[in-house]
Amino acid sequence: MKKLVNDALRKGLVAMSRPQERRPYRVPAHSMGNPLPPYENMDKALQIAEQLEDEEILRKMSLGK
Repeated sequence: MKKLVNDALRKGLVAMSRPQERRPYRVPAHSMGNPLPPYENMDKALQIAEQLEDEEILRKMSLGK
């Protein structure tokens, strides 16, 4: 029994010492479609964000918040 356990441990340790071949991790790309107008040009994303923020501030000011 002792020999059987030692042999199993040796085989396991030898297998652990060998580097395992791994496939590179890949993330599939998915199309998210076209943005809705008037925000078609995403090159100006910061400008769009500022415009939306300004509109929200004006809306809150008109409500007295």
